[in-house]
Amino acid sequence: GKGVSRLRLWASRKPELDMGLFNSGSYVKAMEQSAMAEAISKVLYPADNTPEGKSLRLRQQYFLVSASIQDIIQRHLTRYGTLDNLPDKVAIHINDTHPTMAIPELMRIMLDECGYDWDTAWSLVTRTVAYTNHTVMKEALECWSEDLYKRLLPRIYSITKEIDNRFRAYVWGATGDADKVERMAIVSGGVVRMANLCVAGSHSVNGVSALHSEILKDTVFNDFYTITPEKFTNVTNGIAFRRWICQSNPKLTSFITELIGDGFITKSDELLKLREFKDDKQVLDRLAAIKLANKEKFALDHMQIIAGTAPKAMEDLPAPTHAFIGGSSGNLDKIIDLLLAKNPQVRIVINCITLETVSETISCIRRLEESGADKEWESEVVQLAVSRAKKKLMLVVT
Repeated sequence: GKGVSRLRLWASRKPELDMGLFNSGSYVKAMEQSAMAEAISKVLYPADNTPEGKSLRLRQQYFLVSASIQDIIQRHLTRYGTLDNLPDKVAIHINDTHPTMAIPELMRIMLDECGYDWDTAWSLVTRTVAYTNHTVMKEALECWSEDLYKRLLPRIYSITKEIDNRFRAYVWGATGDADKVERMAIVSGGVVRMANLCVAGSHSVNGVSALHSEILKDTVFNDFYTITPEKFTNVTNGIAFRRWICQSNPKLTSFITELIGDGFITKSDELLKLREFKDDKQVLDRLAAIKLANKEKFALDHMQIIAGTAPKAMEDLPAPTHAFIGGSSGNLDKIIDLLLAKNPQVRIVINCITLETVSETISCIRRLEESGADKEWESEVVQLAVSRAKKKLMLVVT
């Protein structure tokens, strides 16, 4: 559109060298402080399969959240002089659980720095924050060790604990069900449940498709839904059409402009006008020609699109030597079984973007290992992280 979204990028900077340590001969320790400070934002989402990695990941999450929340508050106060109207002017959207600490951090600022009482601060926070969930498996929801959370972030922990205590009292008052209280608790069994904190601290909770949102209500957050059904809604994911048409496909952009004008660039609803040409053979032929030209440009003339849903659409295909699975719609087990039936030696690569896919893949591998005792399954997990510096694209493989 005609608006401009401002993207904030944060980086941790090393403090001045501790000359006292350095001059006393503790050179390594003096340099270590600087290195640890910069490590917080050196790599986004550092691997957390070690205690050090977990600590760094939690520090990074809080660092990015705190910097963003403090920036929002400072700008708001500069303009309005009060936080009383924060929910009317600001929307803080938690996209999955990595930014969850925005809730206790916002509470910390209101309580410790702005002098609000708890009830007023909580009302402002919950009316400002909304949460989008991307995870439909309860076991894949983000949790942190209570001990680690408390040790690294003592003030945030104390606020989170108070939120938990008050929320437990609220659920008990609404249901009188001790089991439900424990299931919905934010801190329980030695872990901090970030998704539960998100739901408790938000005025709106949504999935990213109609089916996904129903699953949230029926299973993942059913306890929450039975108490506060008005919180739950659906927002179907869209695509950035300006990137995938205007930037990536100039031939198609030119043809669409020829058909309906260039108003669609700033008003996506204009694309609906293309429906008028759905049965126009000349238009459809031009679209096919543009697709063919793009395939030839990217040397993809050897590719053939097979319409249908896997694994059904794969049944009549020849035996593969290699298979790349970019998505399975919950049919991963059946797809892999079909591939192995066609060629037991097939090399399979599974692209896992979400935690659900990671969990589904791990379960599938375990099933194969348990059911094929006479076979040797070689599996390897590779994590790819891509970040863009000023001049170079960096690809990190671990």
